[in-house]
Amino acid sequence: MLLSPVPLFPTGPKPFKFFNAWTKYDSFLPIVRSSWEKDVSGTAMFRLASKLKRVKIALKIWSKEILGPIQNCLMNQRTTLEAVQAQLQLDPLNKDLIFLEYKERVTYKDLLLKEESMIRQKSRQNWLRLGDCNSAYFYASFAGRKAQNTLRRVTLQDGTVTDDPASVKARIVEFYTELHNTPLTTPKYSPMDFKSKLSGTDAQQLLKEQLLEDFAHCSGLHLNPEKSQVFLSSSFSDACSFLDLVGIAVGTLPVRYLGLPLIDRSLTHSACLPLLDKLRKRFAGWKGHLLTFAGRVELAKTVLNSLQIFWSAAFLLPQNTIKHIEKLIRSFIWGDLV
Repeated sequence: MLLSPVPLFPTGPKPFKFFNAWTKYDSFLPIVRSSWEKDVSGTAMFRLASKLKRVKIALKIWSKEILGPIQNCLMNQRTTLEAVQAQLQLDPLNKDLIFLEYKERVTYKDLLLKEESMIRQKSRQNWLRLGDCNSAYFYASFAGRKAQNTLRRVTLQDGTVTDDPASVKARIVEFYTELHNTPLTTPKYSPMDFKSKLSGTDAQQLLKEQLLEDFAHCSGLHLNPEKSQVFLSSSFSDACSFLDLVGIAVGTLPVRYLGLPLIDRSLTHSACLPLLDKLRKRFAGWKGHLLTFAGRVELAKTVLNSLQIFWSAAFLLPQNTIKHIEKLIRSFIWGDLV
C-alpha cells in the first residue's frame, strides 16, 4: 500500500487536449463536419474562432460520452476476446468462431495502438518510434512529468512559505497582476542627442554605466557582474584598464557554455567526462526496466547518438572517448546497465 502525506490539490476543469488517435475513429470526421458546417455571422476571424470553439465542445462531449476512457474500452475488449478464445479452444474447427476471434483480436490491437498514441502524447516522449507497445514506460513518464510540473507551495512577500491551495492561487494571481500592470516607460530622445562626441574618461563612463543601464531598462536584460566573467588573451596588454571599464572579474578556462566546454587547447578525454556522465544518466535508473530490446535500440539510435553528434559538431572527439561511448551504448542495448 502506498500512502501519500501530500493532499490532493483541486485542479478545476481540465483544459481541452486534442489527441491524434481520435482521427482513427470512423465517427470523428462526421462530428467535426457537423459542427463546422453550421453558419456563423460576423467577421472572418470571429467565424473561425466560433467554429473552432464549437468543434472543441463537440469533441469533448464525443470523447467523454461515446468513446469513454480508453482503459475501460481496452478491459471490455480484452474480456470479450478472452471469452471468444476460450470458446475457440473448445471448438477449434468452427469457422464462425475463427472469424470472430480474428475480428475481436484486430479490434483489441487497434485499441492498444490508440492507447499508446494517447499516452505518448501525454508524456511528450517522441523518440520511441519503433518496437512494440511501451505503454508502461509512457505511463511512468507521464506520471513523472505531471508530478514535476505541480506547484504545491510558494513563498509569500513576507518570506513565509505556504502550501495552502487558496493562498497559492492568490499569490500567483497577485504576482502576474503586478507583473503585467507595471507600465513600461522609455526615455525620450532625439537624433540630435547623438551629434556631440565624447572622448576619454567621459566616453568610458558612458559606456560603462549609461548604455548598460539604458539597455537593461529597455530590454529587461541585466548584466550581473558577480555572475559574469571575462576571458582575456595572455597577450592582451591593457587588461587592467579594460577590467576597470567593464567592472567584471577575470575567468579561467575551461568553463561550460551551452552544454559544451570552452577550452583554450585541444579537447582531451578528461574534458569529455561530462558527456559520458550525461549518457549514463539518460539510460540509468528505473525507466530502462520498462523498455524492451527494440525500445532500447531505438533510444540508442535517436537520443544517445544525438548527444554524441551535438558534441562532434563542435569538437573532434578523442578516440578514447568514442570507444567509451560505444561501450556504454552496447551495454545499454544488451541490458547490462538497466
